[in-house]
Amino acid sequence: MKSVLITGCSGFLGLQLVRLLREHTEMHLHGCDLSAPGDPSLLDSFQQADLATTQGRKALVDLVERVRPDEIHHLAGVFRGDPALMTDVNVAAAAALLEGVRQHVPEARVLLVGSAAEYGAPHSGPFSESDACRPANMYGATKLAQTIIGQTAHRQHGLSVLVARPFNIFGPGIPESLFPGRILAQAAKAMSGDGVVRMGPLGAVRDYLPSSEICRAFAGIMSDGSPGAIYNVCSGTETRIRDLANRILEAFPSPLELEESGGDTGVSIAIGDPGRFKTDIGVALSMDLEPAIRQAVDHILAS
Repeated sequence: MKSVLITGCSGFLGLQLVRLLREHTEMHLHGCDLSAPGDPSLLDSFQQADLATTQGRKALVDLVERVRPDEIHHLAGVFRGDPALMTDVNVAAAAALLEGVRQHVPEARVLLVGSAAEYGAPHSGPFSESDACRPANMYGATKLAQTIIGQTAHRQHGLSVLVARPFNIFGPGIPESLFPGRILAQAAKAMSGDGVVRMGPLGAVRDYLPSSEICRAFAGIMSDGSPGAIYNVCSGTETRIRDLANRILEAFPSPLELEESGGDTGVSIAIGDPGRFKTDIGVALSMDLEPAIRQAVDHILAS
């Protein structure tokens, strides 16, 4: 039976990927994260590891040697924090993982989950995988470093490394560090207050997919992607942040008002080109955000 390892298995996307794979595929499923998922039955084994530390990264490599995975989904990462922390988790952990793969399971397929932040500042047209990357922040820079390390491991050692570059994500349990998570949290508080959700400028345009579809994309890339390739995981469709915010508020059971401050800062557009994914992978992704919006509202009201 196939053995699969997921790092970051208890995070927002990691937990959804665990559930997706558990529901649809027979496999030995192993996880690694700072803390275990709430439902221990989801995994056949779990390794606690702080990938910001040398000891934690060694624990990850030891896990690779022990369970000898056929596939590794590397979702572990940090979105913000000091540069040293982001470098340790987003770069050093990937380097340690790939060295462990080279030593112990060189035939394994490895999916590194990057970010559209690798491209940098928004521009007028869709981002394609061949566009130059000019990260505008440390998160994007460290994720780009992860991508470069992965592609180098493919060229130098022949490892089957693939890179997924997801754009904007929406779904139940989304953290407040991401824009939809902040809207959801503030809306839940506003229900017991004055009913007003106060946000800054909302003129930006982004490319959103439901988190469940992003996990399906990860599974598809792992199955059918070409080693060494980068795949945008995106809809190619423009979603204005203001429109998404209003759709979220309309899904709450009580009337809520959106109050925007900060004036017009111009339109910032960042969308992806899904062409390579459609051609190579062929998985039809649903772009309908309405089910994800309802699920996210239900989730935060129940929490």
